[in-house]
Amino acid sequence: MDVHAHVGLHNKMPWLGTNDLGTVLDRAARVGVNICILSHLSGLYGKPANLKLLRQIEKREDAMMWWVVDPRSKDSLRKFKNIATHPKVVGMKIGPTYHKYRFAQQAQVLLELAGETNAAILTHSGEPNDMPSEIVKWANRYPAVRVVMAHFGNCQAFQGHLKAMRRCTSPNCVVDTSSAVSLVSDHIENGVQELGAARFLFGSDSPLYSVAAQCARILEADLSPKEKRAILGDNACRWLLRLPKK
Repeated sequence: MDVHAHVGLHNKMPWLGTNDLGTVLDRAARVGVNICILSHLSGLYGKPANLKLLRQIEKREDAMMWWVVDPRSKDSLRKFKNIATHPKVVGMKIGPTYHKYRFAQQAQVLLELAGETNAAILTHSGEPNDMPSEIVKWANRYPAVRVVMAHFGNCQAFQGHLKAMRRCTSPNCVVDTSSAVSLVSDHIENGVQELGAARFLFGSDSPLYSVAAQCARILEADLSPKEKRAILGDNACRWLLRLPKK
């Protein structure tokens, strides 16, 4: 299960990405990814895209979505609250870096809404507006809220998420693997050794990164089969989608 995929084009590099949902899902299926949880990049660039993506995803068994939320907008918060119980909506996708606010400034609003709606949050992380240390600090205050920090290792010389997670007391704060940094030797392995495989979810950031390369990185990692299964899907089924064990 890929918990961090997209539809849409990169704002600064429009040749990077695709607006075709089928292309994203077909690429994932070819490397054994059965379910993608997607958000629309246009939502991060201030353009309405959530509802259009939801209508497409409703027709697919292999896709679910993150609803892009800008917490500075009461209308954006209201729309998410109204859609949060939809069976295809896993939770909120937030991008403090993209929407130009500091995570700490909006953390209380976001975490309280997530708690009220029983929704998870996937947040961009690793840049000045959304550093892992700040996110973890707030996640610790709301331990019942499920928080996924994207892009494990993409800041502070690959150590930013690891340092922050050492101070994490919330059982519901995890990271995803969607980073080019994941290709660095031993990076994922060292994180799993220190934090445990339960703290990792597989994310590709497809179509910006290659889902095949990101998937191969975990499949070929120096980890046990149980740890690989946990990262590639078991954790997401249990913790994110709360599906019963088969």
